[in-house]
Amino acid sequence: MDGYFQPSQQQRRNLHPHHRQSRGGSMDIELLPTVGPGDLDHYPISPLPDSFSMVDVDDDGRPKPVVREGFGEALAPAVSNWPAEARFLDRTSWRKFLGIFLDVLYLVPPLLFLILGAKAVNLDGKPVTPKGENVRRVCWLEAPTILPIVFAAIAWRFLRVTAMYKAEKGGRLGTLEQLNGSRTFYGTLETHFRLRNFNFLAIGLIALWTLSPLGSQASLRVLMVSDRSSPFTRALSYLSTNQTSVLADQNNVDSYRFAVDSLYSASLLPSGSNGYSGIDMWGNVKIPLYESLDSTGVSSDSWLSVDKSNTTYSSLVGIPITDLPQRGQATISIESSYFVFTCPVITKIAQDDNLNANLGPVHGGEQFSNIWGERQAGFFLDTTTPFNRMNAAPQRGDPITLRRVVFGSIGPQNWVTIANCSVQRSSVESTVTCVDRDCYVSKIRKSTQDGRGGGVTPFEDSTTCTNLFKSFAESTGSSPKFSSTPTEQYINDPSSTKSAFFSSSLVDLSRLRQELLERRLSLLFNTYWQASLAPWYLTGGATRNLSLQQSTPSLHTITTPASIILSAEIYYCKRLWLGMLLLSSLVMFFCGIAAAILHYIVLAPDILGHVSSLTRENRYTPLPPGGCALDGAARTRLLKNLRVRIEDVKWREGVGHITLSSVRGPADNVGMLRNGRLYTGIGMDG
Repeated sequence: MDGYFQPSQQQRRNLHPHHRQSRGGSMDIELLPTVGPGDLDHYPISPLPDSFSMVDVDDDGRPKPVVREGFGEALAPAVSNWPAEARFLDRTSWRKFLGIFLDVLYLVPPLLFLILGAKAVNLDGKPVTPKGENVRRVCWLEAPTILPIVFAAIAWRFLRVTAMYKAEKGGRLGTLEQLNGSRTFYGTLETHFRLRNFNFLAIGLIALWTLSPLGSQASLRVLMVSDRSSPFTRALSYLSTNQTSVLADQNNVDSYRFAVDSLYSASLLPSGSNGYSGIDMWGNVKIPLYESLDSTGVSSDSWLSVDKSNTTYSSLVGIPITDLPQRGQATISIESSYFVFTCPVITKIAQDDNLNANLGPVHGGEQFSNIWGERQAGFFLDTTTPFNRMNAAPQRGDPITLRRVVFGSIGPQNWVTIANCSVQRSSVESTVTCVDRDCYVSKIRKSTQDGRGGGVTPFEDSTTCTNLFKSFAESTGSSPKFSSTPTEQYINDPSSTKSAFFSSSLVDLSRLRQELLERRLSLLFNTYWQASLAPWYLTGGATRNLSLQQSTPSLHTITTPASIILSAEIYYCKRLWLGMLLLSSLVMFFCGIAAAILHYIVLAPDILGHVSSLTRENRYTPLPPGGCALDGAARTRLLKNLRVRIEDVKWREGVGHITLSSVRGPADNVGMLRNGRLYTGIGMDG
C-alpha cells in the first residue's frame, strides 16, 4: 500500500464499515463518512444514496481498497504537495495581490487607446506631417490587431470574477452559467442558445462583446486623409518672349552659345516623348502652334480648346512660370509669341557656284562649301531682306513685310535642298492650367493686346539675326562631310533623333511635303530661339520674382494674377468611429477597474470553468482529504497526471449513470458509454 493515502487516527475513528452485497455476489466496499445528527445542519441536502459506502481500515490503519460495483479497486492516489491541512482564505496573500497587479496592468492598453483617440481629434483638420503619419500607421496597422486581443482578455477576466462574486454571495445557477460561458462573442451566442435564457443580461453580454470588432474597425477608420481646397489669387511671373536674346551680345556671344547649344541638343534627345507633353524636360509650359488647330469659322479673338493628348507645339522648350504651388491647381493667362515659316518654293540644285545666288548678307556671298572646309554645317539659314527696316516704317505708317529666309540643306550626291521661305511672328494668348506643377495649355487664341504686325521680328537687328542663323546651323556641332546634322535628321524624321547624333548619312529634305518641312523647321527654330532668351533660368533657376534677378542681359518678365486653388492633404477624424473607439476603450477600462475591485473582494477560490473542479467531492475520483481551498488552476496543476473519463458508473444496471470518474489505465474499458443505452437525467435536448 506504499504510495497511497494513510488516514490518521482521528480519520479512522470517523470511518465505519458499510457493506452491501452486489447482484454478482461480490462485495462492494466504499468509504462513507460518519455523519452525526448535528452534522446535518451543515449539509442542507438530501441524504446520500445507498450506493455511497466506505471501506474499513485494516489492523495496521491502512485503508482497504475502494471498490465500485464491477470496477475493481480504486485507491486514492498519493498527490505530491497536496494541501491536506486546513488553511485560511486571506485577502492579503501574495497570490491575491499578484492577481490585482495583473488587473491594474490590464488598465494600460485601454488608456493607450483613449490617448490614440485624443491624438486623432488633435490631428483633425491639420496638414499631413511625418508625426501624424506615425499616428495613422498605428491606427490602421497595430491597433486593429491589438484591440480585439486586449478586449477579450479584459472582458473575460471581468466576467469570470463577476461570476465568482455572484457564486460567493449566492446567485442563480443560470446567471452564473451565462457569465462563465460568455468568453467570446461566438461563445456568448452559443451559451444563450443552449441555455435558452434570453434576458437583459444576455442582451448586455452580447452588446459587450459586440464592442470588440466595432472597436477594432473604429481604430482602423477613425483617422483618414482628405484633400482640402482653398481658392485665392496670387501674382505669378513668367518669362516674356520679347526678352532680348543672349545672341544679341556680340562681345559675349561665344560664351553664351555653349549654354544655348546644350539646351537645344538636350531638347532634341527625348523628342519622341517630349514632343507630345505639355511641358518640356525642365517643367516649362510649351505653347501650342495656333496655326495647327482647326479655326474654321472662328474669329481671331475666339478661344480654341487644346487637346493636350494630340497637340502640335511651337517649340520643344517652354516658358518658365514662377511660384507655382507644389500642390493644387493654378490657372494663368500668358502672352507669348513664336515664329512661323512658310516655304511655298522648295527646289533642289547642285552644290556649285549657282548656290551663291541664294545666299544673303549672313554669309556675305561666300560659297557654302568653303565656309567650314572639310567639316561643315549640314544646312544654312540666310535672308535676302534688308535689316533695320523698323527705323523708318513706323514714322511713315507703312506695314513691315515678312522677312524672306532661305533654308538650305546638303543632300545625297552633292544636291542641296533650297526652301525659299517667309517668317512671321505669331502672337497668342494662352490659358495655362497647372495641377501640382504639371502644366498644359487648355485653350488658346490670337493675342488681343499685341497690335504689331507679323513682320515685326527681332531679326531686323543684323547682329541678332546673323548670330542666330549661324549659331543655329552649328548648334549640334559641325558634322563630318557627307553626313546630316541632328537638326536635319529631326526635320526628316523626328523619331530618328536618338541615333541622329551618331548618323553618318545624308538626308534628302526635298522629299518632304511642304507642310511637314514648314512645321518641323518652325519647331526647331523656335526651340533654339527660346533657348537663347534666358538659358540659365529655363532649367529651373528662376526665383519667385524673375524681375529681381541681376544678370546680363537683364530679364524681361511679365507679372499677372493667377487663380489658385490650393490643395493640401489634411487629416480628417470621423466622429462616429471616434465615438465607437472611445466607447470600446472606456468599457475596457471600467471592466478592468471592476475586475480589480472584485478580485480583492472575492474570497472563494476560482473553481468555475475548470475540469478539475468536477473532481471536488466526487466519490468516483477518490482523492486525499483536503484541498477544498484550491482554485481550479492550482488543483489542475496538482492533478495534471490524474486520468479521468466521462463514463457509466452503473454499467451493470438497467439504467446507467454518467459522471466523471478516474481511470486506472489505458486498458480500463469498463463503463464506456454506449449508443442505445438508457441513462438517468437526460433531458429533452439530449
